[in-house]
Amino acid sequence: LRLKSDKDVQIMDGNLIIGTAGHGIDFGATSNNSGMTAELLDEYEEGSFTPTLLNDGSTTYSKQQAKYTKIGNMVWFNIEIHINSHDGSANSTTGVALPFNNNTDSQVSARIVGNNGWDTDLRDNNLAGWMSNNDNNMYFYKNSGHNLNGISVDDLGNNAEIVVECFFRTNSG
Repeated sequence: LRLKSDKDVQIMDGNLIIGTAGHGIDFGATSNNSGMTAELLDEYEEGSFTPTLLNDGSTTYSKQQAKYTKIGNMVWFNIEIHINSHDGSANSTTGVALPFNNNTDSQVSARIVGNNGWDTDLRDNNLAGWMSNNDNNMYFYKNSGHNLNGISVDDLGNNAEIVVECFFRTNSG
């Protein structure tokens, strides 16, 4: 660790470790906005998890991968799921469980993209993800005009590919 003549601190090798929860890097020297509620960067995390579709019946997968980045209380997800096959018994609205709860005052929207093997009705509608406040389950819907209709694994079909991109405010950070 080196304290330079210009008053900068330089770490020559290793990491800066803040060893107490709730502490971080304080940017309080620049309070610029009257609506500001915090200037402490107290959490950064990158990770991955294995997503499984909710209410999936007897579904097998050929690919299940997800990555996230969490900075403070904002979390970004990229999820990719490929269905190998299913038995036709999954007719409830599907979605995916995420490792963090939504903590907004409204819905969380997600961009959902599927492959051309999907039912034409799904390809021709806007697809969205929905998370209730303080919940970690994101459910998939198609937007038909002003109506949201749940998508089931049966709607997706065999060999369906799903990519979900979303971000939202979570409980901690």
